[in-house]
Amino acid sequence: MRLRTWLTFSTGAAVGAGAVYILDPDHGAQRRRAARQQALQQARSGAATALVEGRRRGEEVVTAALTGYRHARVTSDDPTTGA
Repeated sequence: MRLRTWLTFSTGAAVGAGAVYILDPDHGAQRRRAARQQALQQARSGAATALVEGRRRGEEVVTAALTGYRHARVTSDDPTTGA
């Protein structure tokens, strides 16, 4: 069997097994609920991390802008620079 054919077969088997696992009439509802809760938990965690990281980067940008502004102001006020 060629590698491509084997890979296609394996992918189809995995998708089929996943569908049977999730769509199981006896325990499928519990599995779907658990998967939904896990996905929501990961989304909340990712959103919280993104907010913290965004705030930190925003503070860095503001600090860099203020530092640049102060440096430019001091340089332009300095009569020895000729600016």
